[in-house]
Amino acid sequence: TLPVRHTVSNDSIFLSILLEEFDRDAFEIALLPHVALTCKRALACTCYALRERLTPHLRAATLSVLRDDAVWSNALFVARLPGLSDLRVEGETSLPSMDLARYRRL
Repeated sequence: TLPVRHTVSNDSIFLSILLEEFDRDAFEIALLPHVALTCKRALACTCYALRERLTPHLRAATLSVLRDDAVWSNALFVARLPGLSDLRVEGETSLPSMDLARYRRL
């Protein structure tokens, strides 16, 4: 079989099915690290139940993203998050953690 491509619709179906089965801690630990930032943003805009669970994650002081999340639309989104001070990119070796508060002062 072909590998499942991560798209908003695939991830939203997956998350919708599992949303009722996972408590808040399991949702954050088991699912969120594997969902693309673009998908998290879309799900927060389209599903009230997921918005409640995703908002604290997206508004946290530290945000961890996947390597594939390095696109301009996500960069613009991340730049506008007022409380974000630390951005971590999975697999990044040169700059694994970015102190955004410091960069904003430059």
